[in-house]
Amino acid sequence: MVLRQLSYLGFAFSLFLILFATIFYVWPLGISESRALNIIPFYWINTGYSWRMIVSDFIPNILMFAPFGIFLPLAFKKMRKCLLVTLAAFCLSVTVETAQYFIGRTADINDVIANTIGGILGFLLFLAANKFITKKWWEVMVGGEVRNE
Repeated sequence: MVLRQLSYLGFAFSLFLILFATIFYVWPLGISESRALNIIPFYWINTGYSWRMIVSDFIPNILMFAPFGIFLPLAFKKMRKCLLVTLAAFCLSVTVETAQYFIGRTADINDVIANTIGGILGFLLFLAANKFITKKWWEVMVGGEVRNE
């Protein structure tokens, strides 16, 4: 059951990573952030900054939420459905963006989209691991077989 406990630790770490990167950490770029709200998805596509935004903002948000999508179903058997992980990633992302707005930072719908995609990709990695890792080892690790329902 040590591996089961590690899944709880991984889940807690993924939450810490998300909260640290989005709420507690101030990026050392010398940019003073001010409260802003963007509700226009992918506004940067036609601005000429699209690649810069994808590399500097969209992809890191996806990578930040991928561990959440992996460790949530590892830690909690009831969360082993794509819809539940997607909903959990979406709700956590909306909560984080709302908190960012109220502490005087920017809340962005693009971050919600990227974070939710990250949670889904993490869940897909979880499913891939379930398919390719030997059944006996995986059952010991996660405490039961994962079913694709």
